[in-house]
Amino acid sequence: MTITVENPVTVYVPTGSSLGPFATLWSYELPGEIQVVVEADGVEAAPLVLDSEFTVVAAPREAGGYTANVTLTALGLPVGGWAADGSSRRLILRRATPNQQAEPFGQVDGFRPLASERTWDRQVRMHQEHRAMVARALLSPAGEVGGAMPPAGQCANKVFAWDGDSSPIALDAAGVLAGLATKARGSLVAVGGEATVTVSQPVAAGDEALVSLFIGGAEQEGQVDYIADGSAVLALAEPLVAGAEVRWVHLGGSAGLTAATRPRLFGRGAEAVYRRPEDKAADWVSVLDYIPVIYHYGIWNRNNVTDLADYIENAIRSERFVDFPPGQYRLGRTVSRLESECILRGAGQFATEIDIVSFTGDGLVLGNGSDLRTYFAVSGMRIASSVLRVSGAALKIDKAFMVELTDLVIADQALALSLQTCINTTVDRVHVLAPVAGGVGVVVNGGNDTHLRRMYLQADAGLNGGVAVDIQYSAYVTLDNVTPVGDWEGGIDLHPREAGAYIDWVFMTNCCGDSCREFGIRIWCEGDAISVKGVQMLGCWGSTCDVGLLVDCTGTGFVDGITATNFRALTNRKEGIKFATGANVRNVHLVAPIVAGNSSGAPGVYDGIYVAGGLSGFTCLGGASGLYAVLPATQRAGIYFDAGVTDVIVVAGTNVTNNTAYGIRDLATGATKYFAGCAGFLIKANGVATMNSGATTKVVTHGLSVPPTRVNVTPRGDPGGRVWVTAIGAANFTINTSAAPGTNCDFGWEVALYGG
Repeated sequence: MTITVENPVTVYVPTGSSLGPFATLWSYELPGEIQVVVEADGVEAAPLVLDSEFTVVAAPREAGGYTANVTLTALGLPVGGWAADGSSRRLILRRATPNQQAEPFGQVDGFRPLASERTWDRQVRMHQEHRAMVARALLSPAGEVGGAMPPAGQCANKVFAWDGDSSPIALDAAGVLAGLATKARGSLVAVGGEATVTVSQPVAAGDEALVSLFIGGAEQEGQVDYIADGSAVLALAEPLVAGAEVRWVHLGGSAGLTAATRPRLFGRGAEAVYRRPEDKAADWVSVLDYIPVIYHYGIWNRNNVTDLADYIENAIRSERFVDFPPGQYRLGRTVSRLESECILRGAGQFATEIDIVSFTGDGLVLGNGSDLRTYFAVSGMRIASSVLRVSGAALKIDKAFMVELTDLVIADQALALSLQTCINTTVDRVHVLAPVAGGVGVVVNGGNDTHLRRMYLQADAGLNGGVAVDIQYSAYVTLDNVTPVGDWEGGIDLHPREAGAYIDWVFMTNCCGDSCREFGIRIWCEGDAISVKGVQMLGCWGSTCDVGLLVDCTGTGFVDGITATNFRALTNRKEGIKFATGANVRNVHLVAPIVAGNSSGAPGVYDGIYVAGGLSGFTCLGGASGLYAVLPATQRAGIYFDAGVTDVIVVAGTNVTNNTAYGIRDLATGATKYFAGCAGFLIKANGVATMNSGATTKVVTHGLSVPPTRVNVTPRGDPGGRVWVTAIGAANFTINTSAAPGTNCDFGWEVALYGG
């Protein structure tokens, strides 16, 4: 036990326009337990609002909890300031521990000393508050039934009073009722048919009264309210009926209750008793239901009106298993779990909703960012925002080993999901919807063994989202059926940009970036000393973007090893597949690609596959670039090799027909080239040309789209002299003789490319 003897009420008499700070002088656990009230001439106003009318600055936590300084804002200062003499207005700081048990006392794997100690600390605080209030509670006069007020019908012409030694007595009302009415502190009079119970004198500072009603001897569910300090009239939930009486008064323990948040009664007195979901009121729920090793944290309002950040944080920091039944849970600030092992489970993507109502900052954070924590899991809920979020992640896992995120919908965010230095992470059926302008879907920064599966990321037209999946730094990443669609800047981005960052071994299966503004899938090394190595794609798509698959490298970083099998780049506005900067990009292999209908935004301007100068090592086997289904011929070239492509170029069995200018446009220099079996691109041709008698030259059209690398000419008669070839071009070459033949002379010719 760590709670010292404390008075839970601190009273100040400020002067002038003082805003504080005012010390609590007592300990507490959560900021919501601090109640600040201004009393004027003995009457208390409504409690001030935290963060609007006053702020709290807590000292470092000690064994018994927090202490703090309270500072008023301009909104909390009484009009005209405090009275000049300092006597008519007082500031009351009261601790009001919630009348519930929010930390489990049981055990799962063994005794839990921290949870147990905090549980008993809470009970001690409540006992201190109860004792302070009971000291001023009503006592029955001698001869009456102890502990309960007599029925109203037996109180005719009687009033309560106190004698010289403060003992309660009963007096006849005649002649003294008017005088005693203002002195019988805390007494209640209930009259059938009226909708109020009048307190003959305002409740004194430090007191609160909860009232239960009985009709015909039975307590009435829901007929409960409270009297805050200084209130003179208690408004009942329903008018009294004949025979109704005020049967039971409880002083203390009602902090935080309002007409909107008071609990319904399910038992005697003012304690709200937890019932099964089918037994309790529709607008009230417990945090946790009857599930093995899942604990009940009291009654929470799920109507998205009450900020539950304190309660949720208390729950997830106390236990490893937290269950969220159907409803809306409002978060007004970041809620975090800093220790290992926490499982948060909702009732489903469309049943449990977390509403983040802060404009900035993260919503739910698991991990502390410095120490590697073990095992976090979140499932079965929707995380959204009813305000415009401008920064911060909805869900952030900050340095953890073993993470499982499943069956989530995250909407309306600047950043939906942030994975920071996580190891062995599985994200499955987590869907991202409706980002804010520039909003990012998923960020992976650090760690290894990250697995993204069955994700749908939707940005509706006009939302102007950022990147859907932004992988910045990681090793061994798998993406399976990840589909960014709509108004994203780009779909899937492998994009290290900090010095020393790398992305190693990425495996994508059936991933599709569709209808994004700039790219479907991008591999981009931006900066120095960074790299992307070992990217394998199977059955992936990039369609109706500016570029379907974009590979770029700036600075001294490098991209090494890209294998794309059955990649489909269709109807993109510019290139289907583009290697924008060849320098430091090497070992690229395309297997059976389908590239067609690209350059749709400017037909004949862009290519199906564009390879920039400087790229080292390119292979394309099978597939097609140009001809596919009924897509029109819009691409300039099926494959365009710019000057400076080096090392080895291999293109075999690729259909490059149905392009506007070239099947393959080869401007590469310094590379060993092998082209074979490419429909739409001849690599060998032959024929017979006739030089007329008297002529010394013959122009031959060879039919290749580029200058042949080999030309053979064989005379079939007497050429009349020496024979040679000149003017070898993309369409023609010329046969020359040193003397004109006497008669027409035929020449057999053969041209070929790249050793063909």
